[in-house]
Amino acid sequence: MNKVVPPHPGAFTRRGCLKFFMGSAGGALLVSGGLSCGYYRAEQGDAYASWVFPGTGTRTEGMAALSAILASDPHNSQPWSLQITPSQIGLHADLSRTLGTIDNLQREMFTGLGCALENAVIAARAAASVSLTPTATVGDPLFTAIAVRHTNRGRYANVSPPVSLATALQAMVTEPGVELRLLFNETDKGICRTATVDATRAFIVDSEMSRDSNAWYRQSADDILQHRDGVTLDASANSASTRFFGKLLGRPSDATANTYWLKSTQGDQMTAPPIAPMPRKISRPIADLASRPRR
Repeated sequence: MNKVVPPHPGAFTRRGCLKFFMGSAGGALLVSGGLSCGYYRAEQGDAYASWVFPGTGTRTEGMAALSAILASDPHNSQPWSLQITPSQIGLHADLSRTLGTIDNLQREMFTGLGCALENAVIAARAAASVSLTPTATVGDPLFTAIAVRHTNRGRYANVSPPVSLATALQAMVTEPGVELRLLFNETDKGICRTATVDATRAFIVDSEMSRDSNAWYRQSADDILQHRDGVTLDASANSASTRFFGKLLGRPSDATANTYWLKSTQGDQMTAPPIAPMPRKISRPIADLASRPRR
């Protein structure tokens, strides 16, 4: 079970920050280690420890489990629990971590579980057989990609992918009934843009979906350390200055967050080139996952 973490003793409250700003001569902002005002360094601390991958001295079952929790999943909700033994890893859906009205059919949850399972299999093959019994290893370039993959919530590039990339992606589509369609002409891309903006607008005017989505937002360093899941400001792909002041000013209201989401979708994400590095997801420790009851 996650413990409740008290506020950092060196951090200002939002009210304290405002008093400091108002009282500063000429409105000057002085930033030092003792005047954090809620600011924290990006992607550091125990909540990001899983990205030290695969680490040293990690047993096969531990490597597979660590790979699983680094998988892509909806809203970084990490909807799983793990049962880990030297010969087996059990992956189970944790129904207490669903997205509610956002995913009422649980399609996204099971997609996330599938990603976790695939990561575990890739890692297991790199060190042993899938049954985790010592045997010859199988080289897989995807294994080295596990700790490199990060969700990029930034701006999309309005350019065609290299021909070699498009060909390689198409070659990976081998399942019956599965199709990969790349949008090259302006008509198709325009339809995609309009549908994406319309879907975002419909999402934010639905009060229940908005509530269930924003419940996973982690604003402060204390939120990140306590929950070790969800979406963070550092994963927003905003500029460094926007993220800095966003941390100082505190959590925005749901209405403000929704307005920004729609605005960025309309004006940035569907048209402009990427400008920020890919962020890392925060994750719960394996020990915490293994202690959760089977559901």
